[in-house]
Amino acid sequence: MLNIGIIIQARMGSSRLPRKVLMNIDGENKLVDIVINKLQNLQNKIPIILATTNNSNDDELVSYIKNKYDSVFVFRGSENNVLSRFIEVSKMFSLTHVIRVCADNPLIDIEMLNNLVLSCMTFPMFDYYSYYFMGNPVIKTHFGVFTEIVSLSALIRVQNEFSSGTNNEHVTLGVYENSKSFCLLKIDITDWLLNYEGIRLTIDTKDDFENVKKIIHKHYNVIPTAELFKIIIKKRVIMNKMNKIINKNIK
Repeated sequence: MLNIGIIIQARMGSSRLPRKVLMNIDGENKLVDIVINKLQNLQNKIPIILATTNNSNDDELVSYIKNKYDSVFVFRGSENNVLSRFIEVSKMFSLTHVIRVCADNPLIDIEMLNNLVLSCMTFPMFDYYSYYFMGNPVIKTHFGVFTEIVSLSALIRVQNEFSSGTNNEHVTLGVYENSKSFCLLKIDITDWLLNYEGIRLTIDTKDDFENVKKIIHKHYNVIPTAELFKIIIKKRVIMNKMNKIINKNIK
């Protein structure tokens, strides 16, 4: 039977912006709060699990989540082998499919995620579900509003058949890069996204954080992504900043 869970991949040890998940981004709300609050608005009530590492650096993050959220589970696993972390937590919660969420993408498009979940519920035989941009899963882009869904069975196959340092670090890479071995449900949105290619809402650096902080302060909880993009594209100053970061730091 289909059992979908949300796994938020988060840790304190980011090399470019340490502790970003617990940085205040909207009043007293921290980056991880924005991510969780967005996910709690999904149409289907799906369990949310924050999967972090066994590193002591993440003790503060674990305490924060446990003290603030009764409805969010916490799992700790390998820091470097993120694939094994996902497999272990999926087995613990008897999940068949995982919605993988990166904690550095706070402005998740919930409506598009709702549609992705519906696709998974309607066609549960696929291994991987994602929107695509110019032939690649959108999770590889800098837009920062997308998630992806992957089956536990596919992750186990990657671990057993396509194990590598890169695949262990990047959870779903071994699935979509071996497309002949897995069933992928691809939803192409290239035509739409080409209009907004200069928008970067993923948070890797301090400059990213400041850009998104300004946007969240005014727009994050009331404007759908399609409308938000239309607003951002007209803001010349912030678009120039985003384009400079994109040119320096392709995600």
